[in-house]
Order: sequence, then C-alpha cells, then structure tokens
Amino acid sequence: MSKQAASKRMGKFVTVLLAANLCFWIYFVIAFAQASYPFRLDPWGHPAGAGYTFAGHSIGILESPFTHPFFKLAFWAEFPSFAVARGGHNLLFPHVTGDQFFAGISEGAWRLLTIVALSFFQWYVVGWVGQKLWQKWFGHSGGIPNQAPLSGPAPPSASTGHSFRVL
Repeated sequence: MSKQAASKRMGKFVTVLLAANLCFWIYFVIAFAQASYPFRLDPWGHPAGAGYTFAGHSIGILESPFTHPFFKLAFWAEFPSFAVARGGHNLLFPHVTGDQFFAGISEGAWRLLTIVALSFFQWYVVGWVGQKLWQKWFGHSGGIPNQAPLSGPAPPSASTGHSFRVL
C-alpha cells in the first residue's frame, strides 16, 4: 500500500474521530436544551453568576453544572480543551468575572463555545498522533511486508533450481 493510500486510510480515522466529536456535541446541545431553565437573577437582588446561559436558557447558576451527566461527560472527554480554554481565559481576561453577557450569551457559555472549537482541534491532533505512532510502530503502511512486485522479472533467489526445456 502506498503512503498516499495509508495516509488516506488514516485520514478516515481522523474523520471518524471528528464525526464522533460532532455527534457528541449534538447530544450535548439536546441534553442542555432539556436540562436548562430560564435565566433569572438571584432573588436577593445580586447576580448569582451567569453560569452557562444561551438565549435566556441556563444551567449552572444555582447548581453545579457537573450535576448533569452530559456536562461531566463533556469535561472528561474534552479535558484538554477545557484546560486550554480555562488557562487562556485566565491569561487573556483575568478581570472577567463570569457574570456578564454578550449577545445573549454568558461569559461561561462563550468559554464553552471556545471549548467546542478547541475540541475539534484536539481530536484532529489525537488522530494525527495516532497515525504517526501507527507508522512508527508497525513500520509499514499496512500492506504485506516483503511482497513480490506484480510485474517484472523474478529475482534470481526466486528460482527453484530446476530448469525445463521447452520444445
């Protein structure tokens, strides 16, 4: 198998990872929509924080978002993306408190959207590293090693030592 064909096959692996990630985020959106509740300010008059709010629907305001299984799953499956998004947020926006909105989306939800974008890069890198390790460990592109060429003369070592006369 040529390197181009092996690359294409491993490209399918990356495609499967990215498609699985897309399916996960579709599940996340559906589960978020079912678990969310209308955003409201804290009854004592001060903001309780915006949690994860999209277009007036929230989770994580009065409870931990980790009480929802879909959020726990997102955290563990996309942990590197969560870590980079949180670190980047702390580095670039250290004074942002998390209780403000922009375009109807809370700061936490903007970070979640960043995590979604980063997660696709994360799984692309996982697939790329997997491809490189596969090629390194197995040293060939998946074809049969030492396979004889399909055309051309047979090498001298391939002869059986018998000669026949053709009349």
